[in-house]
Amino acid sequence: RRALEEFKQKNDSPVYDVFMGQIKSEIRCGECGHTSTKFDASNTLSVPIRWDGENRTSKPLIDCVKEYSKAEQLSGENAWKCPQCKRDVSSSKQLQLTHPPPVLLVHLKRFRSEDDYGRREKISDLVDFPLEGLDLSEVMMSDGEQYWKNGEEPVYDCYAVSNHMGQLNA
Repeated sequence: RRALEEFKQKNDSPVYDVFMGQIKSEIRCGECGHTSTKFDASNTLSVPIRWDGENRTSKPLIDCVKEYSKAEQLSGENAWKCPQCKRDVSSSKQLQLTHPPPVLLVHLKRFRSEDDYGRREKISDLVDFPLEGLDLSEVMMSDGEQYWKNGEEPVYDCYAVSNHMGQLNA
């Protein structure tokens, strides 16, 4: 909470009061277990659209948010230099929305990585989202710890959608 309060003191604005939340980034060393935690203010939740190899035509938005909050393994060229071990080590990184904003902006990451020719492919799969009652409390809890205050439950209704049609080069 202190990091969010400090951010708001330096960046006081009615826009921030409405759209600003907080993301926790935690990296854990695979060798010694040392954990580095950082809190950042954020006005957008950028969620991936990753498929589990199933041939589904749509995916629920809550699954995309769960994928965003899932621990990611860092190794090889993405290895983390542990301040405790003093060397590059395999580790895990996890992002989590810790303080919900009154109005949540969700960005769908609709592009796959570049291929050998530098092209990026747009993911055109459908994402289902509820018009009312998107409850993020399940993905905002860590080991049963609740990060939001009473009265600011992370339940959202959809008010608008901005949809870009076409390809990157169109």
